[in-house]
Amino acid sequence: AAFFVTGRLTYGYLCAKEPKALIWILYSGFLIASSYIHYYAMTAAVIINVMVGVMVLCGKNKTKIKYFIASSLFVIATCLPSLIHLLTFVSHSNMVTWIPPITIKALISTFAYPFGIKLDKQPVFAILAFLILLIVALWGAYRGKRTGKDNTFFQITAIAAFFVPVLIGVIYSVLVQPAFISRYILPMMGLF
Repeated sequence: AAFFVTGRLTYGYLCAKEPKALIWILYSGFLIASSYIHYYAMTAAVIINVMVGVMVLCGKNKTKIKYFIASSLFVIATCLPSLIHLLTFVSHSNMVTWIPPITIKALISTFAYPFGIKLDKQPVFAILAFLILLIVALWGAYRGKRTGKDNTFFQITAIAAFFVPVLIGVIYSVLVQPAFISRYILPMMGLF
């Protein structure tokens, strides 16, 4: 799953830079594949596509805009069955009782999970590893913006696509019912 997430971010960046049909086809393929693998990856795919759309529309290149619209419509049409399945599952998930309510400890565990956390143990090094990774990503985005480099798209999109699905899961779990599980962020680890 992380492979497809990394691919869609990489090709999303290339799509925003070059109006080549093959790049847009590969980007669409990575969007579709990651969306079918996991619904958190689908949420991140939407975020990445919105960010690519913003870059393309701000550039005002008519060829890129045409490719973006065609790609988006194709991906939406292709992923519609998966989206319908997801919405059906969410609407009937009140019968799911094995998912615990979200807590601060669970949220910390979520971000430490990919770096070595297992079950209820919370090693400091796993939390520290995540914080260092986040600081490096934010620093890269800051430096890129400050120096005028055009690659800040990568950092900003990766950070947004990683955190927004988590935020959506937490908000849904708090407002509606528990649906957030730590290991579900693993498909998005390709963003870092």
